[in-house]
Amino acid sequence: MAQQARVLAHTLNDGIGEAEALYRLASIAYRAAHADNAFSVALDARDLARRVGAPSMEVRAVNLIGLIHYDA
Repeated sequence: MAQQARVLAHTLNDGIGEAEALYRLASIAYRAAHADNAFSVALDARDLARRVGAPSMEVRAVNLIGLIHYDA
């Protein structure tokens, strides 16, 4: 469902929605112990959130990046 949300947000040119979907995908990957994938997707979420001006989403993505890095 998170991937579908990302595709829909991208189609609608909803950058904030796409950043949130990316964050959710990264969180799912992190919880499933796929750290490499989670890290990459969290970076994408952070970068997109920064580009579209969504500071709270950017902070959430950075926090997840920190958690992944700490666990590594």
